[in-house]
Amino acid sequence: MAKHFTDLVDSVGGLSLADRTIELTGSTSHCPNPTPQAFVEAIRTLIRSLEATSALAQKVETLVRSTHTPSGEGIVELSSLRRRATALSRITETFSDATERYIIAYIASLAGPGTLVQKMLSHFTETLKSITRDIINNTSDDSNVLRETLEMCYGQALHTSGSLHSDNYFIPLGEARLEWPYDPDFESEDYYEHENRLDIDDNYAEAFRVRCERESKKEEQQREEWIRFWAQALTQLIQAGLHDLYPEFADPAAMGSWTKRVGFLRSGWSTEHTTTQLDIQRAVGMARACFKSFNAPDVALLLLSFKNRKLRAPATKVQERQRSLNDYGPDEVQPYMKIAETLESKVRDDLKVLKLLPSDSQLLEEVFECS
Repeated sequence: MAKHFTDLVDSVGGLSLADRTIELTGSTSHCPNPTPQAFVEAIRTLIRSLEATSALAQKVETLVRSTHTPSGEGIVELSSLRRRATALSRITETFSDATERYIIAYIASLAGPGTLVQKMLSHFTETLKSITRDIINNTSDDSNVLRETLEMCYGQALHTSGSLHSDNYFIPLGEARLEWPYDPDFESEDYYEHENRLDIDDNYAEAFRVRCERESKKEEQQREEWIRFWAQALTQLIQAGLHDLYPEFADPAAMGSWTKRVGFLRSGWSTEHTTTQLDIQRAVGMARACFKSFNAPDVALLLLSFKNRKLRAPATKVQERQRSLNDYGPDEVQPYMKIAETLESKVRDDLKVLKLLPSDSQLLEEVFECS
């Protein structure tokens, strides 16, 4: 996986956009071991630069279309722009490929080295690339790319017609293993002798039957292992999201004393906390993964509201009603109900603006003060 991380780093480092060059501290041109922190920061810088460049490109396109008196100098500059845009297009294609390989490398890292699952992942590399590419191209929220990829892979591995079903690995493997003297395609003397022994030698037939049953049972276990891998990978991702959002839940020593634990958590979460964008993304991801029949922002809001979180703006309409916290129900429900009313009020007041927000995460960012 380290190699794929390095490839991805190199595809980011050195990009020149909007009069800025993305210098990635820790890239392979500076350091053989790039850090994930530097990589993430470079990605964020690149996103900001791309947004600025995209906006500027639209302005330039408008000017080009509206210019009625072309000049020689304009042709020179447009030619220069086209050459650089072509180079950027090639870099973008390389970066897209590197992103797909990076995601697949992450999935492969979840399997033990030298295991059957790792061999099967290698066998399905092109299929995994196709699935990953489709998810990246069609997802509406980048924070859900990994979860949606794992969900799709799990579904494709589970269904008999799926592109990742174990038949697509074991059937070709079984056909390749059929060799002399058991393969009738050889039609050799040894094959016919083998068939005759099955008819007349009970011990030989029994040994052959036991061998076939043993191989069949082993293959069935391997097929189950393949399904279990995808289920566990998806479960671990969901659990990791919960533990990242609330690290207190990951403490195994506290799981046997829930009465005292609830009081401790309420006390710790009662002080005002600042929310990060990553907190919101994790909450939305868990909402979509675990509560698919419910509205994702609503469930994410409930998950976030266990803590007393600082809101972006005063909820004046809610405050005017002067409701007591007890009116909202149990302690864990009270913050959620208050913030839900804030969100409902905000939707009424800023409906046109909120409709333009591209994701559920950004909707919640309009409610919580994010760092």
